[in-house]
Amino acid sequence: MDPTYKCIKAHSNSSVNALALLENTGFMLTGGGNDGLIKLTHIDGEVLPFPKEHSGSINAVDYLDELIASGGENDSIVLWDLVKQCKLKKFRTDPSSILNNSVMDVNVHKDLLISCGTNCQLNFHDLKASNINKPIMILKDATDSLTSFNYCSSQYQVIAGSLDGKVYKYDLRNSQVYIEMIDGSHSSGILDVSVYKDKLLLTFENGVVKLVDREDMNTVNEIHRSDKILTYRMNSILMDDYHSATKKYIVSGSEIGEVGLWEINGKNSEVENHRKLRPDSIDPKNSNMQLLNIVKFLPSSNRLVSSSGDGRLHIWDNVV
Repeated sequence: MDPTYKCIKAHSNSSVNALALLENTGFMLTGGGNDGLIKLTHIDGEVLPFPKEHSGSINAVDYLDELIASGGENDSIVLWDLVKQCKLKKFRTDPSSILNNSVMDVNVHKDLLISCGTNCQLNFHDLKASNINKPIMILKDATDSLTSFNYCSSQYQVIAGSLDGKVYKYDLRNSQVYIEMIDGSHSSGILDVSVYKDKLLLTFENGVVKLVDREDMNTVNEIHRSDKILTYRMNSILMDDYHSATKKYIVSGSEIGEVGLWEINGKNSEVENHRKLRPDSIDPKNSNMQLLNIVKFLPSSNRLVSSSGDGRLHIWDNVV
């Protein structure tokens, strides 16, 4: 069955810099670049805006049950009520100098809010604490901006990627930090890191996407994208085939108006096929329309969504 495509205009006159798909619903959560707005968009096209609380670009959104966390420029982190669509709390990572940090990633987990950003720090906030302006813990070991992280709660470990090209593993149980260099990638910054059981998927500024073993950090698969150098924040995902247990896909957006799907054979881990999804009616002369930056996949509905530079959400159903 061929994929079915549709697009929804979620933000007017603004890029979509952050994207999260609400599982078991038809809703998509977005954060805008130019407008600094959080919006909740339904697959049917209804767009519900939240009050404006960010003074600059929103770079990350996350949710847990009825809580939403968003982070962006000017050291701004906001905790929201998903149902009431209202602000609950505002956080800062550096109260004494609020303009020194742009929050690049946020994660809300039970009573804990974690963030990272251009100040090279991992910041941990207690959601039940009365002092909301001061993190309960700050970890600062990276030599450049931390762009993305994953909190592995079962192992009390945070894995973060940095523009210095290194992966930082923070072991919260013994307060140790392990710094990992990825082979052949020392000259390129990491834009995104995603954790999949025993693997890490890393997206680099030079356009390379690497699937590496989580323990020894050796490369399992390597993808070279068409756009060699990336100007904007990008991510990649590892996706199971909806119909086959032996197939997986590495999926990544681009700055050239297409979403790439690289098929991985589960038996020998080799990359076998490369497919391209191209949204309808993209103007090749419009750089905002060419930007397809964040990709997310809902396994339950076999739905792939990409954010864009012109405020649209590109949606493919029955994609694999």
